[in-house]
Amino acid sequence: MLNFSELGRSFGAADTTIRGYLDILEATFMVRLLQPWHENIGKRQVKAPKLFLRDSGLLHTIIGISDYDALLHHPKLGGSWGGIRTGGDCPQSRA
Repeated sequence: MLNFSELGRSFGAADTTIRGYLDILEATFMVRLLQPWHENIGKRQVKAPKLFLRDSGLLHTIIGISDYDALLHHPKLGGSWGGIRTGGDCPQSRA
């Protein structure tokens, strides 16, 4: 789940600045913001988007995975496939 305020605090920037940067990254197909699916509007649950890096090589570099063996033993192994999986078969918007 993505928290713009928390991400902004990490970088020392306002959450609106982070949203602007992520809009640029999404427009250049570097990241994908996957919006939550709401069936039950009455639930008291925070509906936050998930952030996926489309380039798994970039993700692996950022989190310090240097080779295949390190990837197989890293806790983010499943998450590194998420950017690939959401890349082509999910529609950009719902009607």
